[in-house]
Amino acid sequence: MQPQPLQYAKRNWGNNQQILVLLASLLIMMWIFTVGNKLIEFPKFRIQMLAQPLPQWINQILVYLLLPIELLCVPLLYFNRTRFLGFMLSFLLMLSFTIYIAWMLAFHEHLPCACGGPIPKWGWGQHLAFNIIFTLIAFIGLWTTYKSTRAREHTN
Repeated sequence: MQPQPLQYAKRNWGNNQQILVLLASLLIMMWIFTVGNKLIEFPKFRIQMLAQPLPQWINQILVYLLLPIELLCVPLLYFNRTRFLGFMLSFLLMLSFTIYIAWMLAFHEHLPCACGGPIPKWGWGQHLAFNIIFTLIAFIGLWTTYKSTRAREHTN
């Protein structure tokens, strides 16, 4: 006997919720760890940000804007009602960082790193791989949240 569409959607919704909680948890841990390390070593983070090969006025803004935006991802990812926005913001940030690293690798010899935690000690290949993985985690969370929301709307 084949399950009814409503039963199928409810069963998938439970599985998707577990996946979403796992993906959100990974991103939350990453954001807390990196923001925490940047705050602990804020003078060093500030110097590294100001050394980025961008216009100085952008670097000045990013020093004080980046950390609150990264930290905003944590509560957005934590709560079910805002998780889609958390995945969206995480995806956009991680995609931006990944593109920036690829650009740095392609066009600059001096590669200053303003990342938190052990990441500055990694090679740039490892750094790029880490960013790609977390960009994919954020995208999968975003896509799964979107699909789950659509499935629930069709069962109501």
